[in-house]
Amino acid sequence: MAWGYKPKDYGPHRVKTILDADGTDSRIRAIVEATRVQGAAAGWHALLNTQKIDGLNMSFGTKLLYFAGYSTAHQPRPLVLDEKVRASLHQIAPGTVPPKGLVYQADYLRYLELVETRATEPTRSEVIIFETAD
Repeated sequence: MAWGYKPKDYGPHRVKTILDADGTDSRIRAIVEATRVQGAAAGWHALLNTQKIDGLNMSFGTKLLYFAGYSTAHQPRPLVLDEKVRASLHQIAPGTVPPKGLVYQADYLRYLELVETRATEPTRSEVIIFETAD
């Protein structure tokens, strides 16, 4: 939960709100379990549908999916999808995910497949740089 700290510093408040909500512990465990056992699609569905937790949205929640699925054998593995990633995807692979608004499970999976494919292409020399505001 280290994201959201300096410079905006909304992280401590958001984490407290998330963790103080009734049922959060069991919902987080269910999201992690779905991701580890069934893969990225199941983790996405649990995160944003069946185990939804207020404050744990796509940007913050896909960070949980990433770490939950880091060592899973399921392909594609879950990755972070936040505003910076969306902006970069819009530049290098328009149409992968919407640059603004709702992102559906199919969009997320298309993004994961794109990254997985490009990561295994030996001739790709593309480097993506995510700019941060200072």
